[in-house]
Amino acid sequence: MSRQRQDQLLSSLLRQGEWVTAASLADQLGVTPRSIRSYVAALNARTGGADAVESGPAGYRGRAATPPRVTDCTVSYAPCSMCRTGSTSSPRPVRSM
Repeated sequence: MSRQRQDQLLSSLLRQGEWVTAASLADQLGVTPRSIRSYVAALNARTGGADAVESGPAGYRGRAATPPRVTDCTVSYAPCSMCRTGSTSSPRPVRSM
């Protein structure tokens, strides 16, 4: 099973942004619908927590990765406690994400 084919499948799904049947994906990649099912299983196994490819009665669709939650002080309204060295002002509330 080619990791390159898996990546092509995921790219195609993310680009289309809607539900796509295994037959349609198979035609796009020049493989069988059974291969698509195998690629989807392998992709989802690679991602660990959340599935990279969602499946349902309408077919498959790519699930865009959720960006990691940013907690450093570069995006906060106020510096984090580790960055307050030398600060004389009182801390302001930090925006929660």
